[in-house]
Amino acid sequence: MGQLKLKFVLLSVLSGTLIALSFQKFNFFYLAWFAFVPLIYCIFKSKIKYCLIYGFITGFVCYAVSMFWMFVFLNNN
Repeated sequence: MGQLKLKFVLLSVLSGTLIALSFQKFNFFYLAWFAFVPLIYCIFKSKIKYCLIYGFITGFVCYAVSMFWMFVFLNNN
């Protein structure tokens, strides 16, 4: 467990995507109940240093997917 694992990185990306899909525009509100399960699995199986990285990846992906409307808005004006 001395390095980032691809499986945990992909689970973090999945978690961030599920969180973003549970917001207003996509309206899959039921995903909010399950979105953090992949991230919690990563946290329980990793050291604290890597937990912070996985959390950052999850937050970054969630923010990136949630901000798609900015590109649409800026290209239309």
